[in-house]
Amino acid sequence: MGKINLQVIGLIQGTADGSYSLLLEEQDGTRRLPVLIGAFEAQAIALAIEKKKLNRPLTHDLFEKVIELSSIKPVEVLIHNLLEGIFYAQLQFENEAGSHWIDCRPSDGIAIALRMDLPIKINSEIMDKVSISMDDLQVIEEVDQPGRPTEEHNTPTSKTFEDLLKTFSKEELNKMLDDAEGNEDYEKAALIRDELNRR
Repeated sequence: MGKINLQVIGLIQGTADGSYSLLLEEQDGTRRLPVLIGAFEAQAIALAIEKKKLNRPLTHDLFEKVIELSSIKPVEVLIHNLLEGIFYAQLQFENEAGSHWIDCRPSDGIAIALRMDLPIKINSEIMDKVSISMDDLQVIEEVDQPGRPTEEHNTPTSKTFEDLLKTFSKEELNKMLDDAEGNEDYEKAALIRDELNRR
């Protein structure tokens, strides 16, 4: 089974509260693959796209630092399976003992891949089955593919952390603010406070 290289195009807000579609595109083609992820995973990926570093590290930042200090070498992220509408991924590592694959969620694997400049790949069979071709001019009105957004979209754009904050309720923002201040992440807290002041 062959592999196809993917690149991250952006994030699209879904119709359900707190859901996003991570939009991936094959590097040497026109097919795209939307993968449904949660709001916090979307935040981690948005920060990685923007190459932003917070004062206090997120879990993916911590993982990156541990890998940098270890004797293992990260190789790639592979979306290797699709079962009952759920994508499954693995991170590949190498060390003196050989090559190893570790199961992960696609969103976590991609958040790490963006931080560490790793290739993001998918088994070609899965891409053939569920991708959307940009050559197809028909408007998708009904969803019948896993991970596909349930609303029509124009050309997707990457969302910044500030854009993501607009999607949360006041209650969620206040909780996030408490967490950020408790973790002494004043940069993040300032952005959340700015969004609360705009409400």
